[in-house]
Amino acid sequence: MNRRSGFDQLAEEYESKRGGMSRARLAADDLLPYLATGGVLEVGVGTGALAQALRERGRAISGVDISEPMLRQARERLGSESVTRADAVALPFPADDFANVVLAHVAHLVDDITEALSEAARVVAPGGRVLLLHGHPIGEVDELSEATSSLRPLEQQRTDSPERVRETAERVGLLTVSQDRGTAYEHGMTPAELARNIETRQCPYLWDVDAETWTAAVEPALEALRALPEQERTRTNRWQVHRSVFAAP
Repeated sequence: MNRRSGFDQLAEEYESKRGGMSRARLAADDLLPYLATGGVLEVGVGTGALAQALRERGRAISGVDISEPMLRQARERLGSESVTRADAVALPFPADDFANVVLAHVAHLVDDITEALSEAARVVAPGGRVLLLHGHPIGEVDELSEATSSLRPLEQQRTDSPERVRETAERVGLLTVSQDRGTAYEHGMTPAELARNIETRQCPYLWDVDAETWTAAVEPALEALRALPEQERTRTNRWQVHRSVFAAP
C-alpha cells in the first residue's frame, strides 16, 4: 500500500481516530508561540483540522496534501482557494513565499525527508520558521502498550526521530531554534478498538508489513490485546510528540 492510497482509504475516519478538533487546537496552541509573523503553509494538511485551528488564531492558511479524499474535507473547512493537491517534495510555490511552513505528523510519511525539508526551506522566507510535530507518540506504560510490545521494532523504523530531523534540517540550510515535546494530550482506546485498528492496518508503519513479519510481530500483539479483560472499556493515556522549530537564515 503506498502512502497516498493508504490515506485515501483512511480519510473518512482519520480525524475521529486522532483526537479531532480538540487535539488540533492543542497542537495549534503548541505551535503558535514559535511562528513568525505572517501566514502559514501546512504541508500534509490532511482534513484541515490543524489549519482551521491556526486560522481561528488569526493566521492566514494555505495547505497542500497528496490525498484527494483528505483534501475534499480540507476544502470544506478552509475553502478551495486555500488548499492544493501537491507532494511535499515538489511544492508548487515560488521561493521565499511563506513566513511559516508547518509539517505536523507527516515527516515520517514523505518519500524523502531530505527533499521535503529542502522544499520547506526553499519556500520559507528569510527569517521565517519551519516547524514540525513528529515522532511516534510517547505515552506512559499501560496494559495496551505492554500488550503491543512486539510492535516496537516496527514503530522505531520511522525516519522522523528528533536527531534525524535536526540533522536533515541543518543539512538543507535551516537553523535549529529548539527541540522539545509538545503539551501532553489524553487519548483513549479500548483493547478491541486497538486490535481492529492494527488488524486493518490503520497505522502507516503497518501498511507494508510482509506476511512473515506480520506473523512474527503483529499476530502476538493482536493475541495479547484480545486476551485483555473488559474488551470494550476505554483505557486513557497521556501522550506527547516531538516539536522541532527551525529558522530560515
